[in-house]
Amino acid sequence: AGDSEGAAPAIAPNSIRQSDVSVPATVKAAKRSKQWPYWENAMQAELDSIKSHGTYSLVRKPDAPVNIVSCKWVFAVKAKD
Repeated sequence: AGDSEGAAPAIAPNSIRQSDVSVPATVKAAKRSKQWPYWENAMQAELDSIKSHGTYSLVRKPDAPVNIVSCKWVFAVKAKD
């Protein structure tokens, strides 16, 4: 119980407040964002993780008509505990 009681937590240098981030709906929107370097790093970290865990393997598209599974990026801001 000191002078810091009830005070807002200190913000680390180079950190971003969650309230200051606009969460993009698309990669195109993320690239236009001033937070693009952070989104890009997060995307690369996710790809690296997926690859290192052997989550998928690339295969050639068959000549026969098939239903190709698509994907998209979903952006979110996570607060550190």
